[in-house]
Amino acid sequence: RDLLNGVVHLTNETPLGEHGVLRGEGCQVADGVELVGPVILGRNVVVRRGASIKGPTVLGDDVVVGENA
Repeated sequence: RDLLNGVVHLTNETPLGEHGVLRGEGCQVADGVELVGPVILGRNVVVRRGASIKGPTVLGDDVVVGENA
């Protein structure tokens, strides 16, 4: 939420993880998920099997992405 509200700003120096994905605490990403960055996942995001998320994308806290979505 802070990112979307402009409270927090990403820069070129912000370390995105593997494949350009930044994961918040408590994220659960199932096997078989396609994440193509830049993707930012908030806290406690759940991404279920077979889902595909392609950046640029920001998912807020407590979002659930359903299977094969």
